[in-house]
Amino acid sequence: ENIVLADARIPVVMNATGLAHIGADEIRRNMLCQLTGPVLFSQSLLTLEQMGIELFVEVGPNRVLSGFAKKTTPEISMVRVENPKTLQKALEKIR
Repeated sequence: ENIVLADARIPVVMNATGLAHIGADEIRRNMLCQLTGPVLFSQSLLTLEQMGIELFVEVGPNRVLSGFAKKTTPEISMVRVENPKTLQKALEKIR
């Protein structure tokens, strides 16, 4: 409550709803729901696909989310970053 949020400049896809939001109040409310309740990750992926997203970047040591994303949205490219070497590869693909 003490953190000031402004409306987003680009839509923020919230896993609590699976939808894109811009309003600061909506984002704040959905962040709390996202931390304390179930998420709609599959719907979030589909929303991103509908928005024209062409590349997902997964950051972390495991492949759980990238594997799930590949099954849900197979047309979207995926790169994983888990260390400096894979970060370099991801940056090369993004450019």
